[in-house]
Amino acid sequence: MLAAPRAGEILSLYLGVSNAAVSVVLVNDDEGIQRSIFYVIHILLDTETRYPTLEKLALALLMVAQKLHPYFQSHSIQVVTDQPLLKILHTPKVSERLLKWSIKLGEFDVKYAPRMAIKAQELTDFVVELSTSEPPSSENKVKPWSLHVDGASGHQSQ
Repeated sequence: MLAAPRAGEILSLYLGVSNAAVSVVLVNDDEGIQRSIFYVIHILLDTETRYPTLEKLALALLMVAQKLHPYFQSHSIQVVTDQPLLKILHTPKVSERLLKWSIKLGEFDVKYAPRMAIKAQELTDFVVELSTSEPPSSENKVKPWSLHVDGASGHQSQ
């Protein structure tokens, strides 16, 4: 279940990356309980799949900053990662692409924190794994789902 953030609170951002997708979970800390606010997944384009892991993480951060611009403007964002993302984004000798992304991210109050084992990161990793899993082979075909509804939905419903 998604939660709404309160004004002025610091929001945490967890990044997940695989060879084919990146995912991001934005959470708030409600008295020690982390509640998801927003979730974003991006299936990488062919050229993006060849980025190094740190560039994929930076791409995920930039993508979510653009998509969730109002959250980034009104809250401090704490990026929780076990990768040296801060170092790569603030090193002058980086690729032109990373330099552009760093400049775009500079308008927001983004801080970086080391990642511990946290439920939100597990969710991010799980969804990345789920979205990049290979389709079942012909010998292990999964039966199609059946959806049963109570009549509240249909072509006439508004």
